Order: sequence, then C-alpha cells, then structure tokens
Amino acid sequence: MSDKAIADGAERAELWKLTAAFAAGAVILHLVFGWKGLPIALACLSGIALCGAAFFSRIGHDISLVFGLIALLLGGVVSRVVIAAMYFVGVLCFGSVLRLFGMDRLDRDFQKCRARPTMLTDAPASPVESFRRQS
Repeated sequence: MSDKAIADGAERAELWKLTAAFAAGAVILHLVFGWKGLPIALACLSGIALCGAAFFSRIGHDISLVFGLIALLLGGVVSRVVIAAMYFVGVLCFGSVLRLFGMDRLDRDFQKCRARPTMLTDAPASPVESFRRQS
C-alpha cells in the first residue's frame, strides 16, 4: 500500500470521526441545553464532513483542508476566550480578593509622596570589592 493511500485512509477516518463528533455535539446541545442555533450549525458541519468522507475519492484532500481552516479559526477564538478567562480569574478576581482583605502591597500614600522634594534618591554606596564579586 502506498503512502498516499495510507494518508487518504487516515484522512477519511478522521472525517468519519468528525462527522460523529459534530452530530453528537449537536444532539447533546439540543437535548441537554435546548439550544437551537449552534446545534443546527454543528449538524451542517456534520453533513459536510459526512459528504467529504463518503465522496472522498472524488473530492479528495480539499475537504480536509476546509476543516483545517475551520479548526484554525475556532482555535484562534477559543485561545482568546481562554486567555481572557485566565486574566479575569487570575488578575481581577484574585487581585480584588487580596485588596479586599488589605493585602495590597502597592498601597500608596500620595500626600506623603507629594510632600517630598523629589522621588529620586541616590543609590547606596558599595565598596569596590563588592562590585568586583558581582561582575
């Protein structure tokens, strides 16, 4: 069996799996959550994948490329949603809880800072031996 035939068989198998996954997702979203729009879109994608798997010998590799582009677009959207959720949980929620309990390490006394003639201070002097050890 040639490498092309093996690759075609693998792509066809992936399209069958994609058909089943989209169909199962559509059924679950409709029955469990009662949604209508997204299950219809998933059912359409399932139908496209089914046609691609059934007529793979005529359509060929192009149908896999279409689903690759769809996956690329969905991956970009999901990545942005996950990053936004991580920011919300990690920074906003956690930081707000810390601030609520007085754990703000960046607490600023603006009146005290305004009273100073300058915010710039000289660095503490260090002996030459200390400098040589660091470099």
